[in-house]
Amino acid sequence: MNRNRLKSGSVTLVSVLAFMLVAGLLFTMLEAGRFREMEKVAKMQTDAAIESLFANYEPTLWEEYHFLAVEAGDSRTDSFEQRETYLKDLLEESMGGFFTATVQNLELDHYIYVTDQKGAAFQSAATAYMENNFAYEFYRQISQLSEGIEELKEEDLDEYVGEAQDLIEAAESEAETESGTTQKPRILTGYKLSNPNQYQSNTQSETPLDVADEINATGLMCMVLPPGTKVSGKSIDLAQAVSKRERKNGSGDTIATGFYQTIATEAYLSTYFSSYTNPIKTHGMEYELEYILCGFERDQSNLNASIAALIGVRELANFGYLLTDTKKCSEAEAIASGIAIAIFQPELIEPIKYGILASWAMAESVMDVRALLQGKKIALIKNSAQWSSDLSNLISIFDTETISQDCENGFDYQTYLLALLLLKSSEKRSLRALDLMEATVREQENRADFCIDHCLIETGLAVSYRYHSVFWGMDILTKDFEGDFFVEGVSKYSYRKAGA
Repeated sequence: MNRNRLKSGSVTLVSVLAFMLVAGLLFTMLEAGRFREMEKVAKMQTDAAIESLFANYEPTLWEEYHFLAVEAGDSRTDSFEQRETYLKDLLEESMGGFFTATVQNLELDHYIYVTDQKGAAFQSAATAYMENNFAYEFYRQISQLSEGIEELKEEDLDEYVGEAQDLIEAAESEAETESGTTQKPRILTGYKLSNPNQYQSNTQSETPLDVADEINATGLMCMVLPPGTKVSGKSIDLAQAVSKRERKNGSGDTIATGFYQTIATEAYLSTYFSSYTNPIKTHGMEYELEYILCGFERDQSNLNASIAALIGVRELANFGYLLTDTKKCSEAEAIASGIAIAIFQPELIEPIKYGILASWAMAESVMDVRALLQGKKIALIKNSAQWSSDLSNLISIFDTETISQDCENGFDYQTYLLALLLLKSSEKRSLRALDLMEATVREQENRADFCIDHCLIETGLAVSYRYHSVFWGMDILTKDFEGDFFVEGVSKYSYRKAGA
């Protein structure tokens, strides 16, 4: 009897020890599984947290420019600490239940501001947007065209025809009373001329060279814009512009940009930035492409400088064409011969001839720019059928209603501006565009402290979570392993990558 009892007791002890080993193994496996799930939950919650941060993008930038950026501070504060506190509270609220954990450490790292690397970050973000939304942009332009056609159908065209007939009759009557003289152009609204009479000219005494001198002396906008045109008076403070002031710098990786990013950024600028032929009243400046090209603080100054640049481009192209047109060269040489003989200096025939051709090219250029500003297209290099001015009547260019004919194979005003923008450095294009975006937000939100160089387009988030073991410590074998453990959650979010 005693021997049997002892034997039964020895079997029970072995069973207990075996059960303890199995329980320890089971709890270890459960804790290991929980640790694995904690890693997944930490990664998932970190991803959700950073996406929550980037969901708080600046609304005006998106509504006006379709550009995504998160404000991390203003001109008075750097709210990185506030952002990190917000993320910490958000994560601790979400890490509950079976996966309860506290945030031991949280840091935003490898962050990139929109102005970083001389505007390369902006180019990268704009390129990503155009890549992701090519189909949308195409559909949007088609929709706008359809809306324009519908509006045209709803208009009372008979009323416009009647008004046009009245204007024609008034013009004919005015021409009869002022025949033989050149009408003095009306001064543009908002402009003052030191000598308004400078536009009065004598058509019988002026040569093509005199016409060129008068064009140079005349305000370019008054020469090319229709009478009574109202020009925007908006401006920005260049002293406080992001392109001029010291900017904040991020800690992200180097951003590579090239020709592809340049073209994509040009497409982005042409889509969302305004110009004289496509003004946007809600933006900080109405002539934004002109500002990016010229960089003056007033819309008027930028428009005038852009007109001057366009006239220069057109004059070069027109002069090149004239040199290839033997008939026009003969006309210029005939006038040059008359002038040279009249002053008894026949050796000057050739220089005067080229001076006349240059004057002719300039007159044609003024007419070209007028046409461009009225929405017409002008060919880069014209042919004889597209040429509009007459050497014998160059003085007619002082009539602001005299414009070049539309060219089917030509380019419009905005395309010429974008071509000129390609001659600017990518730094100037990007930072001046950001000047305008900042000005628009400040104006619309009435926030003088908004700084676009405090806006993030990319950042990383590193979080260290602390959690307490659940299964370890439930048995004697794993009791010593009970305690706090740490798991890392790392994530990254970017507005500047396609598909992000």
